[in-house]
Amino acid sequence: MLGFTFANVLLNANDHATATQALRKIAAQKQGEDIRIDVFDSAASGENMRMLAQAIQLFVLLFSLITALVAVANVFNTLTNSIILRTREFAVLKSVGMGKRDFAKMLVCECAGFAVKGFLIGFVLAATVTYVIYYGSSFSFSSLAFTMPWAYVAAAFAVTLTILGISVAFALRKAQAGSIVDALRAEAV
Repeated sequence: MLGFTFANVLLNANDHATATQALRKIAAQKQGEDIRIDVFDSAASGENMRMLAQAIQLFVLLFSLITALVAVANVFNTLTNSIILRTREFAVLKSVGMGKRDFAKMLVCECAGFAVKGFLIGFVLAATVTYVIYYGSSFSFSSLAFTMPWAYVAAAFAVTLTILGISVAFALRKAQAGSIVDALRAEAV
């Protein structure tokens, strides 16, 4: 009758790589038909897992950064072109007496409305995805508690306002550079 006996030996070593090599040499010498010795280096495995996690974090960060840059370019381009295409409308408003200050206020309010709408839609979608990820991972990690990353939410709101502010300032400068008469005449032709 064949019998099996299992034994585990856990060792702590200052230099895990050297200890693992020495134990593997001993295991190779002692191993036979009826003895099987496996050596597992949990410190090296932990280092590999940390390196893998760091690589994944780096790729996610770079992907997010590229996506954010594309989104910023899209918002900047859309706002700038929208304001430039409305040159005739702006010329009419200026010709009936709207001053530069009122014109700037109008554009800032309009773009702030876009910013708030976009941020709210993005926040609801991001919060939903965050909760779905939490819910999915809560099966594996039962001690995990759901927390909304409010610092990131505040940073996203600040970045949204900054990007819109820069876009509006650029488009406003382009829209105010032209002549009212030239803008009205260009549309009439």
